[in-house]
Amino acid sequence: MCSDLMKDYQIVAESNTLEYHFIYGEDMKEVLSRYTGLTGRPALPPRWVFGPWKSRDAHYSEKDVYEDVNMMRRLTFQ
Repeated sequence: MCSDLMKDYQIVAESNTLEYHFIYGEDMKEVLSRYTGLTGRPALPPRWVFGPWKSRDAHYSEKDVYEDVNMMRRLTFQ
C-alpha cells in the first residue's frame, strides 16, 4: 500500500468482521511516530545493557579505547 502505482486494493477476511487502521504521514518518521502513539512506545533499556554491546565493538589501539571511555564519561554513561 506504500506505492503510488496502485489505485485499488482488495482486503479479504475469513470472519464476518474486520477492523483495520490506516496510518498516514508525510514521511516514515511521521508514520512511525503516529503508529507508536497508538500502540505504545518502547522504553529505553537500562544503561548497563550497552556495556556488553560497546565492549564487542572493535578498538584498534589503547588510545581508541581511552577516547571512547572519555566520550562516554562526558555523555554521562557512568
